[in-house]
Amino acid sequence: MTEVTLWTACLGAYTFSYHQALEYESFAGEHAGVDVNGKNHKYWVDIGNYIDLEHHNAEHLRWRIMDELYDQGDAWVWDSASNMKKFEAMRINSDLLAKRGMDILVAVAVNHIISAIDALYLSRLEKIESVAVLPMFGKNSHGLKLQIYF
Repeated sequence: MTEVTLWTACLGAYTFSYHQALEYESFAGEHAGVDVNGKNHKYWVDIGNYIDLEHHNAEHLRWRIMDELYDQGDAWVWDSASNMKKFEAMRINSDLLAKRGMDILVAVAVNHIISAIDALYLSRLEKIESVAVLPMFGKNSHGLKLQIYF
């Protein structure tokens, strides 16, 4: 049951993240004039942090990061700062959902590892013929001795 729940949650997180990405891309197309085709994730992060292409490129020129400049084919201009902030919140939400999907995949892997260890433990437990706990008394020490016979 845990396995089905985890896989369902994972599928749900990735599916909802994908739909959120489609929504924020459409929102950017409508409010920033973005051509949504062929853009990578870094582009979507950048347009959520700068009001337009000129502000982005000017800052990157000041930092001397020439390889992260965009050309006019990738231009955007937000119609308002509030729409830029709304877009950024939508993008972050989509990214968080995708991260939750990855976290759930890790939970599935951990669940499999724990199940394998448990199965190994149970299989070895069946092979134990006897277990004895014996008291040990010495001149300067006392203790218990555990004997397991396979």
